[in-house]
Amino acid sequence: MHYPVLDNVQPQLQDGPYLWQDLNDDQTIQTNEVVKASGSAEGHLNWLGPDLTLWNEVGSLFQPLRVESERSPVIRFHAAVKTAFKGSNSNAGSFWLDEQDDSVYTLNPGEEPGLARWTRDGKLIWGYAGVLPWNQSVHLSLVTPGKTLGSDQTPRHSR
Repeated sequence: MHYPVLDNVQPQLQDGPYLWQDLNDDQTIQTNEVVKASGSAEGHLNWLGPDLTLWNEVGSLFQPLRVESERSPVIRFHAAVKTAFKGSNSNAGSFWLDEQDDSVYTLNPGEEPGLARWTRDGKLIWGYAGVLPWNQSVHLSLVTPGKTLGSDQTPRHSR
């Protein structure tokens, strides 16, 4: 597939996933700004923290080496730091941070706990069991006594 925005770098790239960060803030992709993803370490980047740390769903984060003007982080993508958190629902967001109390939420349909809240050091605060993957829940009714589980898999309570 042809992407005009990659015209100046595509001939040098092999097939596969890549990450780009605009090192000189010119909004143009250059070869030295493109890094071949090493595999699952980069995963789906899910959350940008207030300190500009990038979190992903496969249990690692990427801290900025430095922050340039306009709060642009410079990140070494092959220097992942392992975390205790994994999510498995990347198309709908499987991982997010609560900056008010510094907790972490994970969404893992089909696994236990399916939806959970954690402390930053990996201790479970609460976990909600029985969250189904979308393809097992899309045909279910939206409301059952005391529980609502929509096609987006997000548990809700009804009264």
